[in-house]
Amino acid sequence: MAAPAAPLAAAAVFVPAALYLAWQLTTSVLPPSRFGELETGRSRAELARLLPPRPYPRPGRAAAAR
Repeated sequence: MAAPAAPLAAAAVFVPAALYLAWQLTTSVLPPSRFGELETGRSRAELARLLPPRPYPRPGRAAAAR
């Protein structure tokens, strides 16, 4: 009985993780079509409207900030 449960348990963990990763990558990456609008010399306020709504959370960044 334990053998069929293992794939189901793995799927219960990995499928939501894959969906979460897909959501992260689609909502936190600047599309290539927007790169042309980024120019040096513009203020942060002007650039903020061109950037994705949130940054991609890099694993080492939180630990380095402490």
